[in-house]
Amino acid sequence: MHKKKAETKKNRQKVSRIIANNFFILKMIYQAAPVYLVFNLVWTGVWSVLDFLQDAFLLRYIINGVQEGKTFEQLLLYIVLITCAIVVSSTVSSVWWNLLSPRMECRIRQKFDSVLMQQARNVDLACFESAEFFDQYIRAMNVSVEKAMEVFESFTGLIWTVISIFTNSFLIFIIDPVLIIFAIIPLLFTFFVKQSKKYRYESEMEITREDRKSAYTQRIFYLNDYAKELRVLNIYKVFFRQFKEAYTQAVIVCKKYGWKMALMEFMSSMGYSVLSAYAATLYSIWQTLGTGRMKYGDCLVVVNSISQVTYTLTDFSSRLGEFVGHSLYIENLRQFLEYQPKIVSGEKMPGHGDVCLQNVSFAYKPGKNVLENVCMQIHQGEKIALVGQNGSGKSTLVKLLLRLYDPTQGQILYADEDIRNLRLAEYRQRYSVVFQDFAKFSLSVRDNVLLRPTTEQDDPVVWDGLRKSGAYDLVDQMPSRLQTILTREFDDHGVVLSGGEYQKLSLARIFTDDSDIVLLDEPSSALDPVAEYRMYENMMNGCEGKTILFISHRMSSAVFADRIFLLEEGKIVEQGSHAELMQKNGKYAQMFRNQAKNYVSDSSFSANEVENPAF
Repeated sequence: MHKKKAETKKNRQKVSRIIANNFFILKMIYQAAPVYLVFNLVWTGVWSVLDFLQDAFLLRYIINGVQEGKTFEQLLLYIVLITCAIVVSSTVSSVWWNLLSPRMECRIRQKFDSVLMQQARNVDLACFESAEFFDQYIRAMNVSVEKAMEVFESFTGLIWTVISIFTNSFLIFIIDPVLIIFAIIPLLFTFFVKQSKKYRYESEMEITREDRKSAYTQRIFYLNDYAKELRVLNIYKVFFRQFKEAYTQAVIVCKKYGWKMALMEFMSSMGYSVLSAYAATLYSIWQTLGTGRMKYGDCLVVVNSISQVTYTLTDFSSRLGEFVGHSLYIENLRQFLEYQPKIVSGEKMPGHGDVCLQNVSFAYKPGKNVLENVCMQIHQGEKIALVGQNGSGKSTLVKLLLRLYDPTQGQILYADEDIRNLRLAEYRQRYSVVFQDFAKFSLSVRDNVLLRPTTEQDDPVVWDGLRKSGAYDLVDQMPSRLQTILTREFDDHGVVLSGGEYQKLSLARIFTDDSDIVLLDEPSSALDPVAEYRMYENMMNGCEGKTILFISHRMSSAVFADRIFLLEEGKIVEQGSHAELMQKNGKYAQMFRNQAKNYVSDSSFSANEVENPAF
């Protein structure tokens, strides 16, 4: 109950905010296509006047003219003038809506989508780990260009409505001032229109998460990534159940709000149809046939125009209600776009030097540290290995180095400067990164390696990177070589790679970048031991002079490092070279020997080579 009251209070907005939100959308449309906005506003005014002349004024003029005995030539002049104006305006409208308007709507769509995508890139990584953020993001996406066009249509509709009310009301007032009373009756029922809009918004907000669940399930069933599991395992039953539950919840919400919206619309319709239009019609017929005070043309105009005035007055209140409803949606968009990232750029240009972690602690949630008092000095050009069990904090440490998060306590220095004081974009450019869950894009091989806009002039660099990562022969045999599209999502001739092949391709990224530091999170998880050995050899040779920090669950790869840090429950429990840690005979040595047993039976390695590799 308290939660519902809080939501209701949250949804209430001041008039100033409602106006500001709707003008916020109009401003974005103007920035994207100023001609589109100005032309539509002006043309709406012109067309609404022509609509009045054609439907009301001309009808009254002709019928009353016949009754008054005017000649055909007198009536024809007005008919021709109005007809010519309508023909010209129809021609202009046809050209505008079919030729020019679609192009400008594309610009508007691009504007809105670009702004949303840019903001999605800028928000903190922590936001993507919040269900609440995803709900807000989806709501913001739903407000994109479709909702923007709804706002614009409401605004142009409001202009048309105001002009129509003024012109038709003025004509009705000239005929009989009493009729205005019937026209304003619908205004007494605006409350029901507003309530209907409010209920519709609340229902859509309530099923946002269920819509995301059903969309996620649908995505699972058509993506290649999950095709094997869905056919071999029974996991599909879990998704079917989740899909059904999402729609069941949607039906519950529809039942909850459906009867309320139906009641509100029924009440507003009664005010419009019965108490206004029909009553005015009866009054006009009585004045024409009963008292003779009203001419036939006036009666026909009243019957036609009173409905128009009543409708437009109802529409006017409805339009105002639409702006209130739009504002609630736009608020989601503005909150998303106005979100200020906590990870902000500093002003100083990063230099070159050592990386130092001083008493660094970090918690994703308050009170539960993932890293605790970590101290680490990484010298320029040094090769560092981070090892430890899952959940020990290794990947989190990499995220902190990249400033995807800031430490909860302590500081990270780069070239003796706190990284929070450095320019964020330039600082991150100091790193080449391959994550454990590296991205696979449905783009060309060249684009997947360089991860930036590319041209054929980049090909020598790409081929060199592929040669060092061990993926040269693989790409050389592809149908279009570097221009081959990976995945078949958009190209039937695209290539689908195995996990190990993708990993080799992703590793080529570190050899095509001139960064100072290489960060690798489980770079060899999909490779066999022999391929892993060759990969590390190539990496050490290809990244000569660079600082390398790599995470690995395979202890055998740690021997390539100058120093090894063993993390356990967010703390560094051992550090040193491979030889030093083996001599210490602590946790690292125990973990190394336990894993080495798996390789002794491999004909490629002897027991002595595993424990004392000659690298």
